[in-house]
Amino acid sequence: LIADYKGRRPATIAALACMSVFGACMYITNQYWVFLLFRGLCGFATCGTFTTALVLTLEYCDSSMRPICKASYAICWSSSLLFCAAVGYALREKAFGFLAVIQIPSFVALLLLSILLPESPRFYL
Repeated sequence: LIADYKGRRPATIAALACMSVFGACMYITNQYWVFLLFRGLCGFATCGTFTTALVLTLEYCDSSMRPICKASYAICWSSSLLFCAAVGYALREKAFGFLAVIQIPSFVALLLLSILLPESPRFYL
């Protein structure tokens, strides 16, 4: 609903910012319940990022190419989740503070998207 009223660009950037901040806090905390809280909030923001970015991607595609674009987007998204799980498994013996370094790409993506991401053409109608 936020994306329908405020635009897809602000909703995507806000969801990515929440995902980045909660993800970094999740690795810094040393209490289990606080970790679960941040993990839940990060997962909630991840759903918002996935949905708004998918809609933005599909709005720029021709209607005949939307199934292919949607499948490609889902494959890339799933591959990134598998990569994150593999990195987390490889670094399981490291300190949790070191795992916060994993969040650097999401902060870089947040910076780049806040500069380069255009607003949805349908929002201007």
